[in-house]
Amino acid sequence: QPRDVVAAAILRECREGRGVVRDGQVGVFLDTPRLIANDPDVLNRLVTLGHVAHKCGIDPAVEPVMIHPTLHYQNGGIEINGNGATCVEGLYCAGEVTGGIHGRNRLMGNALLDIISFGRRAGKAAANCGLPLKKVRGGVGHVHDLQREMTRAGLTSDIKAPVLYPDYGKFDLREHAGLQEQQS
Repeated sequence: QPRDVVAAAILRECREGRGVVRDGQVGVFLDTPRLIANDPDVLNRLVTLGHVAHKCGIDPAVEPVMIHPTLHYQNGGIEINGNGATCVEGLYCAGEVTGGIHGRNRLMGNALLDIISFGRRAGKAAANCGLPLKKVRGGVGHVHDLQREMTRAGLTSDIKAPVLYPDYGKFDLREHAGLQEQQS
């Protein structure tokens, strides 16, 4: 089935209590042992699946892999016109934040085409919208301001970037890089 249908089915199964819970995470099992038995070459086409299974310490030929749709399947919903204008004066949007022209069943690779073509239209329209531009110096001072405000509020965090891998995985990228060096 198309990925939007599959993602919706997985979300429905989990929401209705038929998902699998492992280490506090909910999902469904992808029957990788059967997929590999039917097509031994499948991991050569689904390279990321093989890498993630390996990093999690799972042999996908023996043990099924737990899966759950990510935000990639939940494209935005900001309403725009043909030039990317929203109902907020001066705010223009393009790409997945709008859902794009492909909606929920966007094919792989179309996001880049969408953001380039419609981003250009939105950029041109924004530049010509007639609103006054503020002359500000670019930079990342806002990050320093946020850190200062968090310190004043007594808030601390060890997180330095978005969490890319779930807690149940064994993702020590430094260790992985060391293994690659040894194999070279």
